Amino acid sequence: MKIPTVNFLGLLKKTFNIFLTSLSVSIILIGGLGLFLAYINPIPWVAGYFPISLAGFYMTGEQAFQEIKTWQATPILSVAVSAAAIFSGLAL
Repeated sequence: MKIPTVNFLGLLKKTFNIFLTSLSVSIILIGGLGLFLAYINPIPWVAGYFPISLAGFYMTGEQAFQEIKTWQATPILSVAVSAAAIFSGLAL
């Protein structure tokens, strides 16, 4: 019987590649969500799910509505941040 050899460098490269791909996809999705929120206010569609209480985090529908309104009040900044997130995700 032979003892199998493990290529730790190859395993590390594969793990790092999976991590970078996951990070890139998440950043692109966050940027897309930011662009969506800069254009459309989805709170009326999801208002039935509020209030949200999760591990010490409590948010009412009015708080969420105000956050979206703040994001939509500065459209140039909102679009710039979202586009930068998408481009940085693509750059990864």
